Amino acid sequence: SRRRMPCAMGGGREVSTVGAVVVASSVGFLLLHALRQRAELLHLRKAHEALLKRRDELGLALMRVRNSLMHSPASVAAGRAFVPRPDDVFIVTYPKCGTTWMMQIVHTLRSGGDMDFGEITEVVPWDILAHDCKQNIDDPQANPHP
Repeated sequence: SRRRMPCAMGGGREVSTVGAVVVASSVGFLLLHALRQRAELLHLRKAHEALLKRRDELGLALMRVRNSLMHSPASVAAGRAFVPRPDDVFIVTYPKCGTTWMMQIVHTLRSGGDMDFGEITEVVPWDILAHDCKQNIDDPQANPHP
């Protein structure tokens, strides 16, 4: 029908019933669309959180497997049985934050710059890897630089 209704905006304007229905249905459509997008975003957020949790679980499982392949039980036992001496130096860093680099720096300082080795763990052994690498962690390491 073409009946005229007063416009909500005032000013003496009138809007047809068809126009009011079109506006109302457009607003309803936009509202419904926004609600669906919000629901989809909430679903995606929950799925993302679940994936992050699963990634962390898989990362820890992978680390356990990788670490179990890195050294033998005998090497772990030898490392745990190690008794430190008063002149031993321990290098302790956060994982993946330059441990090998720090080993190199400490070795350079304690040996006066001696670079006569092929791999840093030859002169700065890991406690739980030494046994598997045929190293005796009780042997003297480097002569301190005078």
